[in-house]
Amino acid sequence: KQATFIDADYATAHNALGLLIIKLEIEIQL
Repeated sequence: KQATFIDADYATAHNALGLLIIKLEIEIQL
């Protein structure tokens, strides 16, 4: 079960990073 928590944390961090990159790209386009 510990591996599942690690995978979940990685997915959460990956999604947060993706959203941050999208936000930066939108700001650059503006």
